Amino acid sequence: MRILKKIPNVNQIVKIIEEIAPKDLALPGDPVGLQCGEPEQPVRRLMMSLDATLRTVIQAARFKADLLFTHHPLLFEPVTPENILGPTGQTLTRALKEGLSIYSAHTNLDASPRGINDSLADLLDIREKRILQETGPGLYKLVVFVPPENLDKVRSSAFTAGAGQIGDYSRCSFTVEGDGTFLPGEGASPAVGQPGKSEKLREVRLEISVTEQTLGPVLSDLKRVHPYEEPAIDIYPLLSGTRDTGLGLSGVLPVRSTVGDVAEKLSLTLKAGPFRLIGKKSSKVRSVAVCAGSGASLLKAAVAAGAELYITGDMKYHDARNAEDAGINVLDVGHFAPERYGLVRFGKLLEKMFAVRGLAIETAYAKERDPFVTL
Repeated sequence: MRILKKIPNVNQIVKIIEEIAPKDLALPGDPVGLQCGEPEQPVRRLMMSLDATLRTVIQAARFKADLLFTHHPLLFEPVTPENILGPTGQTLTRALKEGLSIYSAHTNLDASPRGINDSLADLLDIREKRILQETGPGLYKLVVFVPPENLDKVRSSAFTAGAGQIGDYSRCSFTVEGDGTFLPGEGASPAVGQPGKSEKLREVRLEISVTEQTLGPVLSDLKRVHPYEEPAIDIYPLLSGTRDTGLGLSGVLPVRSTVGDVAEKLSLTLKAGPFRLIGKKSSKVRSVAVCAGSGASLLKAAVAAGAELYITGDMKYHDARNAEDAGINVLDVGHFAPERYGLVRFGKLLEKMFAVRGLAIETAYAKERDPFVTL
């Protein structure tokens, strides 16, 4: 019997992408998400590319793609009347003309446990992986006191606004009953009791987790449905979240190796090079840190993690001097190659998820090259 596969829309594909790279893992100001297109548009063909350029949009159109996924967002800068004829405006205009939706996952895919940096670490079989710099949404514990008869309404409102998510679990909360006391002031309009008279009644302490992004909407909805004029609400910042996410990874190689051997393995797998080295090719290393793309800002974190070798890209002159002073070897493998490698691995993961869910999607990868060439 032939099994008919489902044709998803853009929004359904986005939800699968965000299972791996949730938008709230992106750094502040990073314009990840749907860059253009219609959420309800059917997706039969998907193209993957590192960059959203006119070239990749044209390739997607020739492939007859309905959705173009990119790592680097198209809308790093807003499109205005002043720049509509520039590269970003031309790319956006062409995508709209072709009926092509574009979706981007950038630093959220970098920070994902199954993202770009993880692929670079796995390439070298790095073990005992740890995050170099923790990122992701700030987490809070929200506590509110509610009459028992209003508990379900208040809790449901908080869930609807985005509270109660812990990892892969949703609608998480904790409650315990106790006695609440209060004395309404003369100008108060209490839901229970009278001004100037002390009151004591049974209440439920409701505890629920909430992220920094959803805290505002949760509070707004909670106050709207809560029966009290002045509900007692406590908000506690949590020192550590439930997701081990962030930029860069550190760990150890299976065996102590020379920097030259590590560079050779990267060059063969990434099909890139020559690389720039700060340090000595003959240095033997075991502890390693990686950050695909531009990772100079994580140099201190790599040193603090005890890395003997830091693998990244886009190092500048003064960054190199800082590395020398810190006594750490740095292998600059460029920006393009490791991110392109990670993008393809991410695409293969998506293909497996589509197949498991019975989705009829044909996937292709844009032809791209490193803008830098060695003379």
